[in-house]
Amino acid sequence: MKNLCRDIPEDVITVILSRLPVKSLLRCKSVCKPWLSIISNPSFIKSHLHNAIIASRKIPKIANILDPVQFLELQDLSFTCPVHIDFIVMPHLFHETLLEPHVIGCYNGIICLCDMSGMSVYFWNPSIRQCMKIPSPPIHECLGASINFGYDLINNDYKLLIVNYRQNSDNQSSIIQVYSANAGSWREFEARIKRNWMGSTSGNTTVKGVLYIQCSEGLISFNWHTEVLVLLPFPSFTQRRLSPAMNFEGSVAMFFQYVDDESVCLWTLDNVSGQMTWRRRHRVKGNHPGSSLCLTLYLGAGLFYGRKLISPHYHNVLYDSEKNVTKICGPLCLSNNIARGYTESLVSLQGFQQVE
Repeated sequence: MKNLCRDIPEDVITVILSRLPVKSLLRCKSVCKPWLSIISNPSFIKSHLHNAIIASRKIPKIANILDPVQFLELQDLSFTCPVHIDFIVMPHLFHETLLEPHVIGCYNGIICLCDMSGMSVYFWNPSIRQCMKIPSPPIHECLGASINFGYDLINNDYKLLIVNYRQNSDNQSSIIQVYSANAGSWREFEARIKRNWMGSTSGNTTVKGVLYIQCSEGLISFNWHTEVLVLLPFPSFTQRRLSPAMNFEGSVAMFFQYVDDESVCLWTLDNVSGQMTWRRRHRVKGNHPGSSLCLTLYLGAGLFYGRKLISPHYHNVLYDSEKNVTKICGPLCLSNNIARGYTESLVSLQGFQQVE
């Protein structure tokens, strides 16, 4: 093995290693010191992550986050699935410190979990079995709060956003709290935000460094770098929304139903000449007036998952946006905690500690 490490050019070894899964790379660290040096290099970690993201676009992947009991129940189920599902067991630490832990989001292999209160939060990379607890933010008397997780592309920084609604306010003023993993601290400022703008994180997504939060009037964009909030109204001619906001191949995507003929169309929110503009991609074929279609999850590779009423029952369906075909499929058998767009990575943050 020593001869292998010495005889093969380092650039060739680097290319080969960058194509391996994380589990294999962790073992390769013990082969020899040169390999350990290569795999631990920040530029290699970035290159490996890039390759993993490219590969995940061809093979849809979802991380199903389970406790040990759920894992035993689901791993024995026999079912066909259109995507690759990673069944990941949460460390006992989370069950000991988090009351009903749930996933807020994931980016570059880093999964963010919090408890019901939103005050106990962890950043966790299950691939390398490392995590860290985020310090609690200053507490304010408020009517409610929403928490979101995202990534600042410019500063390579993982962040949290908490919106606190003031008590006895004019329904406009809120306290914005932002946590930066690079700084290891919170900062806060005030913003004029209607209380009904912010709510559940289930319809939120981050695309190209910008968080999009679904509300009754449109999407609220929050740039993770500039930390600026902007309201982007929904198209005025649509009747109702048939999906949450989703990251569709680098664009924000939603399905809308038209007022006139009840047809369903896929729309994306794109930057056109510096302006965020809604554009219709195509009309969904085979969706007849009166039928109920709800697509809730983008799996990748052009596939959307959801439910459709085919009288008298609802059925699980897959919508292939490339072929413009909707077909009935089996259930995904997912828990309530899923990390969409999950990618294994070697990314480790300052403050990360080993966890079993």
